[in-house]
Parts: sequence; structure tokens; C-alpha cells
Amino acid sequence: MKQQGDFHHEVLFVAFIFYSKSLETILKKYLLVLSGFLFSGVFVAQPVNDNCIDAIVMDYAGTEAELVLVSGDTRGGTPDSSAGYVCSGTWWYDDVWFSVVMPPVIPSNGIIVRAYFGTENDDVPAVGMGFYASCDSSAIAFSCFSTDTPDLDSLSIHPECLEPNTTYVVRIWSGVSADGNSGTFRIGAFANPHSGTTDHVLWEETFSDGLEGWTTFGFCGGNSDSSMNAVWHYLPDGLLDDGSFASPGVGINSPTVCNGAIGVDSDYDDNFGNALRPDGMIDPDAYGTGPCPVGDGSQYLLVSPSIPHGAWGVEGITLTWVQCIRQFQSQYFVSYRTHSDGSWGGWHNFQVNQEFPNDDITRTDDRSRVFFGGAEEGDSLQIRFVYNANYYFWGIDDIRLVETECINMRSMSNWYAIAPAVNTPVEQVVPWWPLNDVYNAGACTQTNVNLNFRLVNSDGQVIYNQNLDYGSLPADELVENMNFSVPVIVPNGKFDTYTGTYTVTSDDATEESDYDFGDNMNAIAYRTTEDLFALETGATRAIAVNDALYDAQAPLSYAYGNYFYFPKGDGEKLVSVTWGVSNPSDVAGIPLNLILYKWSDANHNEIAESSEREIVGFATHTFDGTEPDDMILETALETFFGADVLFEDNAAYLMMIEYYATDRTLFFLLSSEQYNYGAVMLSALQAGTPTYASVLGFSPDGNLQDIDYEVTERGDPNRVYFGWNIVPLVRLNIDFGDGVEDVLPEENIVGLYPNPAFEKVNFDLEFTQKMERVQIIMSDVFGRSVWIEHYRDIEKASLEFNVAKLPPGAYTVQVSTERGSRAIPLMVQH
Repeated sequence: MKQQGDFHHEVLFVAFIFYSKSLETILKKYLLVLSGFLFSGVFVAQPVNDNCIDAIVMDYAGTEAELVLVSGDTRGGTPDSSAGYVCSGTWWYDDVWFSVVMPPVIPSNGIIVRAYFGTENDDVPAVGMGFYASCDSSAIAFSCFSTDTPDLDSLSIHPECLEPNTTYVVRIWSGVSADGNSGTFRIGAFANPHSGTTDHVLWEETFSDGLEGWTTFGFCGGNSDSSMNAVWHYLPDGLLDDGSFASPGVGINSPTVCNGAIGVDSDYDDNFGNALRPDGMIDPDAYGTGPCPVGDGSQYLLVSPSIPHGAWGVEGITLTWVQCIRQFQSQYFVSYRTHSDGSWGGWHNFQVNQEFPNDDITRTDDRSRVFFGGAEEGDSLQIRFVYNANYYFWGIDDIRLVETECINMRSMSNWYAIAPAVNTPVEQVVPWWPLNDVYNAGACTQTNVNLNFRLVNSDGQVIYNQNLDYGSLPADELVENMNFSVPVIVPNGKFDTYTGTYTVTSDDATEESDYDFGDNMNAIAYRTTEDLFALETGATRAIAVNDALYDAQAPLSYAYGNYFYFPKGDGEKLVSVTWGVSNPSDVAGIPLNLILYKWSDANHNEIAESSEREIVGFATHTFDGTEPDDMILETALETFFGADVLFEDNAAYLMMIEYYATDRTLFFLLSSEQYNYGAVMLSALQAGTPTYASVLGFSPDGNLQDIDYEVTERGDPNRVYFGWNIVPLVRLNIDFGDGVEDVLPEENIVGLYPNPAFEKVNFDLEFTQKMERVQIIMSDVFGRSVWIEHYRDIEKASLEFNVAKLPPGAYTVQVSTERGSRAIPLMVQH
């Protein structure tokens, strides 16, 4: 398998069916290219503190109010790699340096280094910061961040990481983007007035003595003799960057990382870090060559020493820890067991980290919290961390056992219903039932527990506001899969954007009293459109079926697509299908089939059997090898009789991209993990109105003829299924192009200014006749819609749009009418 284009292909082993790749690198590449273009020809003097050895001394004070702030400027900064790794990829190129001298007595809570930005006096819009012990090239940042949120402008350095009367250096750069964010800021350091936690800490492990007292063992790929390799390691610098798919310097950003952390790098353990060849291509022969190949049964276990707790006298115990994680079809568990009457009880297991999407960004300072219900019993306890490994890594530090807070309700972020499609034509909206799991994570029983779901439109009008009563909820109680009795029904005929919020409360769990009221809420958003039917708003990765699931030498054929339901299909016709491909050159010369099926689940088994599918539209597409990677196409379908592709009322359709491979070449479709449709699928099933999301057709022998297509994860456990939170970029464009010419005639004026745009962009529209329907879509370089607006009965208009919050870069504005369309390139600068 090869790495294609700018997306990063990742291997997904037999634990799941897809390969995947991250969007992070493509975003960085495009932003770097654009920023270089935007600022070519601009010359700014090099800062005097451009290099670490020339660091400017900043002020240190006992309080923030006493600070004398030092000014800084990243404009004209050049890369200085003297001090080691940076947490910001390539965005540190305009770095500047400061130093700070510690007082004779280190403050009990450590210090805070704050860079003031994004204010009237500080025009740099984003900041990155790293804190180092020295300018030595081997120095690792104790703490690091990159943000465009002014409230997150500080580093808190733990007292354990500081020495009295010692000089430390601080690197500052323009975070989030490249030189396009350069500017001025102010900086200073002061004693931290807060301890960093309001918890009553009962026991803590910072791994200052490595793994002393802890036991680690495990299994590699199900091999019971591999325990010596499936172990957790002490990480003196907290780094987890030895694998093939980790950026240099990736590691945990915990308060006490200066004395090390622990972790598992299953990426490295699987392939010794050799999965990528020097030319950047993937070497499939490298997989499984490392000391602990991942796969079915790979498991790393870590067990604490016995922790006496009989005298703590608390009503509940909660485990907290700081972690660095990037996950790919791995599973994570924390466990406890108690000792009583001379013997140990069984392990109580809690699955964690389910909220992180596959192949998502690396999270370096995530703080996790799990209530160990019943752990207060007995005289001692042990804790355990279990990593069922695929890719990539799991780092842990600063483990604490704390007294469980009394009041802590949660609206669970890993299971809540969204609309059946994030973009739905107004004529095709269907009722859907809100659903959100509720958990009492506190030590006290909560009474009158209530889950509210509220939906508003873009004007703030309340469309839906209903409550679900849970009564009393004991400590450590999770209630799952309860539907609201009233469905959500948004008005037909209105193009709009809707935002919804789930909020859980109780008699005691209010915004003022709940331990963390932020986790009492989950938010959703979706829109009704005139002509677009889509389950995503842009590609985040590319996927293909794992070749390990096929028979030996079988061609790597598969079909992948999306489900669409039309309650009012009569009179609607298909204009085109939008779809995305990652590696077109690899499948050059192989015809791809685009087929729209009408599906009726006649036997109600939630499987789209071949006998239940009727072809209503089709097309073929063959790449010639000259196309760019990661491209988005628009294709019209036809019927057997040359007529329009028409829809019917109350009918379900499967829009499939079918790849009939001729060999073992992998074909990657652009896809998205932005939304998880699992909860709305379940709530619809419980309400007796099934709905689905993505659709998979696969056979181990590579033969797609007359095979079943899967539309759900429920069913036979021996079948091959797929994730609810992965949908391909396969969209239906409905009816809007009726009689549309390819290009809007030139006599129709579409003016766009200023271009480049900084904060606002204006449109002057002047048509030769009144247009019944006008659609304006702004898309980024990946084809993701930034905004979509619809208008009716326009002949002349002046419109204004705010682009201040969009990332700098290149965009395309598409203006479509019934007489044609026109695409205009737009550059956004800040």
C-alpha cells in the first residue's frame, strides 16, 4: 500500500474493515503554501531575539498584577532549531525567544507564563509557546501549546519541574498557521495562585521513579509467549514519536512531564518505525516486523502496587489521569479491584476514550476522569490500565485517586442523536427522535434528573423544546437509549440552519453546583437545503477496505456509498452525484461504476440484499492517470432508456461507488468522520421508522456480483460491518439544475469584492431577468462547503458575507441559477 497525495493513509488491521488517513497534513501543506504566496514580497526586520541564545529576559513577579510586561514581535522571525521539539508541527517558523529566572524559592503551585495576544495592544491572532530548560538541541519542551483562543494563552509549569535561581527559555511563535499570523504580543511570568485542581487528592503517581512498584505484561497479536514485548515503558521525556505515523516531538503535555511519564507506542512496536520508506511511500512489508505486531489479541497491561485506602473514609473514589493519545481502532480500559478479608476481588472494568474518532488529531494533554463505584470498600485497592492495541499510542502521567464529587451529571458525548442527514433538502425532511445517554458520575443520588433537548433556527426561533424525565439516579448509574416521546419536525419549505443542545440537570446539578457543567451538554447542527442531500460537509480522510480481509490473491473490489430516504420524491429528479477520490492515478484505466439503487427491505432484516435492489440510475467513470490526488467530481447518471433519473415518494435509495478491481490495488474514497449517525439510527429503529447512513458491499473473494450490501452494524456477528461514524463523500444534487446551462451567460453580472477579502466580502448581482432560485456556495480547497445560501426571485441585489472567522486560504464561490452557474476564485487573508 502506498501513501497517496496529501492525505495520510493509515493501515487498519483485521480488527476493522477500513484503511484510513488523516487530514491534518493536507491542511498544513495548503496553509503553508498559501501563507507563502500571501506574504511574498513583504520584508520585516529580523527580531533581535530570533535565536535562543539571544533570548530577551522577561519579567517574573509574585502576582500577575505586579508584572512588567515585555513586548514581543514574531514578524520577520526565522526558524531556530537549537532547542528541541515543538508541539506545533511546522508552525514555529517565525519563533522568537525569551528567558526567565526563577526566584530563590519556587512557588508551591509553580509558575504561569502568559503571552497576551488578540487584544487592542497585541495584534498577533494566534500564539504558540514552549518552555525549555535550555537552548540545547536535545532540550524537550516541558509544556507546549498552539492556539488562536486568547483565553488559552498560558502555560502552567509544575513546581516539580523548576529549580530555584535557574534560567529557563520560552519559545514564542505565531500559532495555528504559518507566517500569516505573525504580529506583536506581550509576555511575562508570575507565581501561580492556584493549585490546578479543586479535587481532594487521596493518592498520586507522577512516575518520578519510573515504573517502580508497577507490573506490566501483555500479549502481541494473540501470542501468549510475547509478554516481554507487550509492556508499558518509562518515557524520560514523555515522547511517543518513534512510530512511522507520529510527528517528531509528539508526547504527553502533563504538569510533571519533566520527570517522565509512561506509555505504549504500538505504531513503533508493530513496524520498528519503518512503515514509511524514505520516499514517503508506505512499505506494506514492514507491518508486523516489530517487537510486538498489532492485531487480534494484542494487549498491554499495567497494574499498580497495592494502595492502602481503608482509612480514607470517603463515599466514592474517582480515578483521574493526563494522557497523550491518538487512536486507530484500539480499545482502552481502566480497572480496579479491592482487597478485603485477606483476598483480592475481581477486576471492575471501565472502557474509556470512546469519544475519540479513529485517526483523529493527537491529543497531548487530555485529562480523563472515571468514577470507580464501589472502590471505597475494603482495605486496599489496585488500579489497572489495559490497551487493546491497534494503532497508534497511549501515554499516561499524573495518575490520581481523588474523592468523588457529590454532584456530577453528564450528557454522554459518545452517544447522542443528530439529524438523519447533516444536509437535507427541505422537501425530504423526516421526523427524528432525540436520544442522549445520561450518567450520574457523582457520589450522591440525584433526584428529578431531566434531559432537555432544544432546537432553534438561524433566527433564534425555538423549533423544539422537550424534556425527558429520568426520576432519581443513583451514584455511578448510566441510563442508555431512552427516546424522547415527541419527534423533531422542522418546517418544510424553509432553507435554514438549525442548532440543538442536549442539557442534563437535576435538583442539585445546576450550572453553579455541578462539578463540571460543561459535560452536561452536547450540541448538534444541521441545515435544510434546496437541492443538496449529504451526510457530511467535507472530507476528513480517505478509506478503503483492508486487504487482510480478502482471500489470498483476491482482487480488492468493494462498493461503498450512502443511504438517502425520500418521503416526497415524486417530481424530484437527480441532477448529479458529487463524490471524492483520493488516489485516482492508482486505478487509472479501471472503470468505476456509480449506481443509484432503489431499495426496499422486503424481509425487514436490515440487509440490502441483491434481490431487493433496483437500479434506477448509473454511470461509469475511468481515470486516465493525469488527475490530481484527493479530487472531488460531479457526475450525471442516466437510465437504461435515456430518461431523467427520477425519485419516488416514500422510497429509500443507495448511492454506491462500485470498484471492480483487476488486481490487489487499493482504491481510496474520500470520506468523513465528522458525524456519528449511530444514535439517530437506533432511536429511529426504536420508534419504528428505521434510517441508515453509509452502505458497504464486500466479499472476501473480491466478487461483488449479487452480494448483500450492509446498512447497519446490528445483525450476525460473523459478518463484516463498518462504523456509524464514517460516511463517504457521496452526495446527491437534486432537481436544481432543471434546464440549467453549464455557464451563466456573460451579460449577467456577478461582482465579488474585495478579493483578497479580509473581514467581509460583497456580492453585486445583476441578472438580465428575475431568477426564481439563486444559490451561493463557498467551498474550501477540499470541496467542503463553508456556507450555503439560497435566495428566491432576485434580479438585482447587493449581499455581504462575513469571512473574518474563516482560515486564510483559497476558496471557490459558486453562484447558480436556473439559467446557469459561475465559479469565482476568492482569497481570504487576515
